[in-house]
Parts: sequence; C-alpha cells; structure tokens
Amino acid sequence: MSGRQRVQPRIRGIRLRIGSWGSQIRLPRSAGSVSGQPPPLEGRRAGGQAAALFLIVGLFCLSIALAFASPGKPAREWGWGAAPASSAARTACREGRRAIKRGDDAHAIMLLTRAISIEPTSARAYALRGLARLHMARPHQALADLRRAIALDPSAACAYDTRARVYDALHDDSLVYDDYFRALKLDPTRSRTWIHRATWYNDHLHDYKSALQDWDQAVALRPDDPLILDDRATTRGNLQQLADCLADYARSLQIAPDLPLTWMLRGRTWYQMQASRRAIADLDHAIALYPQFARALYWRSLALLDAGQYRDALADATRFITLRPYSPDGYQARSRIDRALGRRDLAAEDVARAQRAKELLSKRVVEPAP
Repeated sequence: MSGRQRVQPRIRGIRLRIGSWGSQIRLPRSAGSVSGQPPPLEGRRAGGQAAALFLIVGLFCLSIALAFASPGKPAREWGWGAAPASSAARTACREGRRAIKRGDDAHAIMLLTRAISIEPTSARAYALRGLARLHMARPHQALADLRRAIALDPSAACAYDTRARVYDALHDDSLVYDDYFRALKLDPTRSRTWIHRATWYNDHLHDYKSALQDWDQAVALRPDDPLILDDRATTRGNLQQLADCLADYARSLQIAPDLPLTWMLRGRTWYQMQASRRAIADLDHAIALYPQFARALYWRSLALLDAGQYRDALADATRFITLRPYSPDGYQARSRIDRALGRRDLAAEDVARAQRAKELLSKRVVEPAP
C-alpha cells in the first residue's frame, strides 16, 4: 500500500446533538485531515469559529437546563393559581402548603390567612386555604375560598378539583361533575383529579364502569403506584371482574410487598369469593406486618368463622371492637360468631350495641350553613 492509502481520515465531521429534539451541528472538516498535514490558516480559523459556536450552544442548553431544574416552580405547574407577587405572601403560601402536607391544617389556615392579608388578590392562597378548610370539615368556608380563587384565576385546575370535593361533601352531585370536568379539561395530566373523580364515581354514585375508566387514566399516569392499583382492583371487584382484580393486587404486591393494605384487600376479595383458606393466609400476612390493623382483623374474623374456627374468630372480632369501639361492624361480626357458638343472649347484646353505634355515626357534627 502507498502512504496515502495507509493514512485513514481522522475527522470526518463532528456532530453535536442538542437536547431531545435531535438538532445537529456539523463542525467543518479540517482541510489537512486526510493528508495528515497541519490544517492551513483558513482551516484553523474555521475550527475556531466552530468551537466558539459549540461553546455558545452549550451555554444556551445549560441555561435552559438550570432554569427547569431551579427550585422555584412556575405558577402553572402547581395548578393552584398564580403565585403571589409579594415575596412575603409567597413564603406564607409555601409554608401553608407544607403544613397541609403534614396534616397541620389549622396552622396552614393561619399562614394562608396571613398571605391573603398581605396580598388579597392571591388566587393560590385562597385555593390552598379552601383545601385546608375542607380537611377540617368546614365545607361552606372552603367553598367561599375556592369561589374567590377561581374568580381571581379561572385557570387554576386544582381549585376546581378541590371545589368538586366540597360540593361532594355538600351532596351537590351535578356541580361535582361540572367541576371535575373543568379541572380535567384544564389539566388532564393531573393524576389526583382522576383519582378523586374515580373515588366519587365508585363510593358515592356506585357507577363502577365510569370509575374504572378514571382509574385506568390514573394508572396510565402513575403505573407504579400500588395504592392506585389497589383502588382499581376494588372497583374491578365491584364489577365482578375478579381475575383482573386479583391481577391488580398481584402487581401491587410485586411493587410493594410490605404494604399491609394490599394484603388485606386481597384477603377480603378471597373471602368474598368464598376462598376462606386463601383469605386467612393473606390476612395473616397483613396483620403480621401491622398487628393493630383493625380492618384486617375484622375480615379475618369472618374468614375464620366460615372456616369453622370460632374461638379464633371471636378473638379477632373482640380485638377489632377494642380498636374501633364506635364501629357497628365489630359488634355485628361478634354477634354472628356468638350465634355459631350457641350464645344467643350475648349475640342479642351485640346486636343492640351495633344499633347504638349506627345511631352515633348518623349524628356526625357538620359545619352549619352560613
């Protein structure tokens, strides 16, 4: 081979991919790259220009990445309405939201009221205070706040979502549907709104087909969330789609095998399918993970009753009553066990206790209308 044939081209062009759009910049070839000779002056000048362009593009991309990674989130990302203009009001809103997350709604209301006093036109402060008031069973006050938030910022999807839950608490189903519809139209990627509407369909309207459609949307957005899979499984159980129901529970347990709730829910499904042995096995697992799990004790007492293990069933029902003395379920379960043991007098006493518990539950304190 000649020397010219032995020398392979060193640089055939360098491509730089920018971001995820696949845009490319091709840096020019060096004039001497094939011959192996140093590039002429024009080549060096072109290479310097290309390097400068590379540096500018790199700095531009870095600035965009830092902007998206910065701690301050844009107002639209939260969906709670426009952020307050005042730094003091923004701080109060941020601290109020943190208080809501940790369950300190009373402190959140104080902080958000302070934000509103600083900036009375803050849609976010009103929307978050409405959420905190909903958590504290003050639906009428929450409704006033959320109406004000939506009037200030009609694009606040979370405010519509929260107001739908307020209308649900006030038993105004037509307005519930309208607000969920608006919330999802504004932000169809917010999984919590799909979850809230699915729960409303399932628990209040018993419209299990519509609930399942919303659970499917939520699962598509958060496929690895075991709690959403558990809720979809429950709805599938209500539709008697038992194979799909059990498949969701199995998938949930693959993701989070130490979640007592899933073991309890699958045990309940086995019990409802009259598979007492499988039910007891799953409920044993739930109680081993969380010994004070009252609902698992309740379902295990029923499964043990069906399996003829009356003494163990009685122990579980009694433990449930100790943990939940105001629930009628435990007294009803124990009355069934007492009848199976031939103790009719004790069974009658538990029936009376169950009736009193139901009466107490029907007298829940609600916020009076203004």
